[in-house]
Amino acid sequence: MAHKNGGRRIPTALRVLKGNDKPYLMNDQEPKPTTSNLGPPDHLSDSAKRHWLTISKQLEQAGIIADTDTVAFGVLCESIAQWIEITSEIDKAGMLVDGRDGFLVLNPAFNASDKLASRIRLYCTEYGMTPASRPKVNAIEDKKTAASDPWAALG
Repeated sequence: MAHKNGGRRIPTALRVLKGNDKPYLMNDQEPKPTTSNLGPPDHLSDSAKRHWLTISKQLEQAGIIADTDTVAFGVLCESIAQWIEITSEIDKAGMLVDGRDGFLVLNPAFNASDKLASRIRLYCTEYGMTPASRPKVNAIEDKKTAASDPWAALG
């Protein structure tokens, strides 16, 4: 949803990860979802569940994913699994296949692959998983370590 001043609102946790923790930009009433149950849902395919387990560990460690992300993250993982399957079918059949009239046409699976790739790119951007979105997300510094070692700031 668009913010009244234009653009989309950025969740506070993502704003902090990006290094922008100015108090006047923070929403102190923003819901804080939990991360207690990040196992893959039963309805996902086996391939999507494997992607879930691999990617969710990294996102959980970064504090980016929460229980409320189950549906969106499930769509991402299922899309990745479907894209891999369709891509292997394109590799087997080729980019061009025989059409109804006997002429070569673009493999219809290519259109599905392209749509899935766009969906994957959209969801990966939301989670800071693309080269363009990754630099915008910074790791949270452990303030205890920084405070206990005054020389750490010097490199």
